[in-house]
Amino acid sequence: MRENNLQWHAGFQAVLQIELSEEKEKFHFFQEYNLSQKPLQIDTLVVREKITQADTAVSSESAEEQEKNVGKNLGKLFRKYNIIEYKSPDDYLSINDFYKVMGYACVYQSETEHVLAIRPEELTVTLVCSRYPRKLMYHLKHRYHTKVTRPFPGIYYIEGLMFPVQLVIPKELSKEEYKWLSRLKKG
Repeated sequence: MRENNLQWHAGFQAVLQIELSEEKEKFHFFQEYNLSQKPLQIDTLVVREKITQADTAVSSESAEEQEKNVGKNLGKLFRKYNIIEYKSPDDYLSINDFYKVMGYACVYQSETEHVLAIRPEELTVTLVCSRYPRKLMYHLKHRYHTKVTRPFPGIYYIEGLMFPVQLVIPKELSKEEYKWLSRLKKG
């Protein structure tokens, strides 16, 4: 039998149950467990264009400086791959939502043809919700000792997590700078 025809996962799962059989009443085993009922979908993915040599030749700024130089405050934290979760005005951002989105970022990073084709330092997560998620922020502060700053009205940076994370509260944004996003609300 060729090695690529062996069903290693089935064998491992059987062996794991045998190893834990003396305490089998303490465990439930689920093989090939589906994580969700529908396919995993990121609300919005923003991929930043690569700065080319021609772009840097026109400007005195380096490619690195140009990448950081984004006009809108909303995009200042962005890197190459930016995962955005949006909650409608009728919804709220829960602790479970946070973990789901961080999981999406991890899955997005890992589902590539080559190892580290997307480097973790190239990822950011943006959470957009209509009101400040106090329970989530309390949880992150006490669980991960995060630091929250508010560099711009309506934009909060959450430091100390796996990826850079920003929280955006549309109603707190500058109505002049964000004519449309700041008005995205009920009634």
